Amino acid sequence: MRIPENIRSFLFYGPPGTGKTLVVRACVSETNSILFDMSPINIDGKYTAKKEEEKLVASVMVTAKEYQPSIIYIDECEKVWPAKKKGKKGKGAKKKKSDPSNPARIKKAIAKWRTKFIDDKTRITIIGCTSAPEEGSKKEFKKFFDK
Repeated sequence: MRIPENIRSFLFYGPPGTGKTLVVRACVSETNSILFDMSPINIDGKYTAKKEEEKLVASVMVTAKEYQPSIIYIDECEKVWPAKKKGKKGKGAKKKKSDPSNPARIKKAIAKWRTKFIDDKTRITIIGCTSAPEEGSKKEFKKFFDK
């Protein structure tokens, strides 16, 4: 099966233990790609200074472009693109967004650098996995992921 040229990002979802991560590893192996794991568990607490998430995403994108083909893997996507909680307004909601350990801080940087670096000529693919898609924002998932 040949994937159309304009599809550059995928979201895999399903119950835990069904092989989502295994499929990503198989894709990396079969395409001889380099894997960049930007899962929240890997970046949690490591990039706490302001605007450091921008540097992280930029360095991953530059390196992925240099060493194509590349796959950027984001596990637990629901933490990067969380659904908005109803009834949480005011100081509590603002504090959560600016929290340095909040993985949702990288979503704006990923979207920005994705448009700069990933096009029909690059061989960079972003694959996200989630076992709890209901905890993520459907609107943002659809906006970011092609399939």
